[in-house]
Amino acid sequence: MNELNSLKVFISYAREDFSFANKLYNDLKLSKVKPWIDTKDILPGENWQKAISKAIKESAFFIILLSSNSISKKGYIQKELKVALDLLNQLPDSEIFIIPIRIDDCSPINEQLQNLHYADFFSSYEDGLQKILRVINGSDDIPVSTIKKKNQIDFNLSQINSQLMTVQSKSKKKDSLYQTEQIVSRQLYNDDKKLQTVQNFIQFFTQTLKNTLLRFFSILLSPRNFFNSIEHDKIDELVNALLFIVFLSIIGLLIYSPIYLIMGIKVLNFSYLLTDTILTLIFCFVVGTIFHLFAKLFGGKGSFNSSIVIFLYLLSLSPIIQILSLPVEKVMRQMIFDKPINIKFYMQASSIIFDSPVLIISAIMQFIGYLFWGVYAIIGFKIIHQVGTTRCFFIVLFGCNVWQFFSCFIVIPILQILFHAYK
Repeated sequence: MNELNSLKVFISYAREDFSFANKLYNDLKLSKVKPWIDTKDILPGENWQKAISKAIKESAFFIILLSSNSISKKGYIQKELKVALDLLNQLPDSEIFIIPIRIDDCSPINEQLQNLHYADFFSSYEDGLQKILRVINGSDDIPVSTIKKKNQIDFNLSQINSQLMTVQSKSKKKDSLYQTEQIVSRQLYNDDKKLQTVQNFIQFFTQTLKNTLLRFFSILLSPRNFFNSIEHDKIDELVNALLFIVFLSIIGLLIYSPIYLIMGIKVLNFSYLLTDTILTLIFCFVVGTIFHLFAKLFGGKGSFNSSIVIFLYLLSLSPIIQILSLPVEKVMRQMIFDKPINIKFYMQASSIIFDSPVLIISAIMQFIGYLFWGVYAIIGFKIIHQVGTTRCFFIVLFGCNVWQFFSCFIVIPILQILFHAYK
């Protein structure tokens, strides 16, 4: 960074104009200028009066924000201006030190300020910023350097501190007002940070939702290309797959809840649905582990991380299968909530399904959905484990059988216990 860009620029403002001052501070900083503002540069526990006087002394320029709020305002802004004017009087007439900025159409009361040319920001912020940057960075008409400015200014620190202490002893009420203004300005600053946090979260949520939908349709339309394009053995891809399933589960909750209500399917409160979703994610890891073990049994070369990633992405077909099997889902959920889980339970459910043409069609659609899932699973496991189609077929076949057994006799009873706990 060159010498000019290292010049300190003091920003003086009324508390009502904090938002504008904060924006100017950030823009100057982006322009490689070293701005100074009390809310950001005074350290906790530091004597704020001494810090301000020192900052004014060390500053190459003093920017004062003129507005309808500040020109007649009583408070510490007038003390800062008085110190700056004393410094200006020690400089040659050709030297620029105070830079008045008008942020609205106002007329300053101070006579010395009236003699200085303003930079108007209310007509065009960008033009005003360019003008003060021209002054700060220097030009042919405005020679500015840190060394020259220090040589020209014969500044007596003890005299300025004496002035500040004298004013303080005369008006403790004004000091109290300044401290109150400091609290308000910090609160405004904290509010800005909170707003920025909310904006960052919304941006993260929107971007993740967009990525989820893109991955969802990529898997449905071209599973082979998708599985070949991801780095399935990386931890980052496992995190992406988890985010994918979480957001897919959220979308599922938003879609299925009203459908369940319309169809008369028993649905408890949101806490039950959320707990159900979390348990489902845990079961996904267990079932993904089962598929990985069968893959290793049949000579698969892929890592555990790869198997879990592929299995999580394969679950993108689950919402479609669930929608196709809503009538069967209604029967099963009603029986799960009311009857104990055993062999008799599944025989009775089969009898009910085969007695209704609608349920038979729904069961067939569900079966077709699972066939597609099996084909997608064979494609995915063949890519990551580098085995033939026949071996992949048996990996998926045995994995699905253990999965169904696990769901029927472990997962569903746990969900039944969960239902009665929330009932």
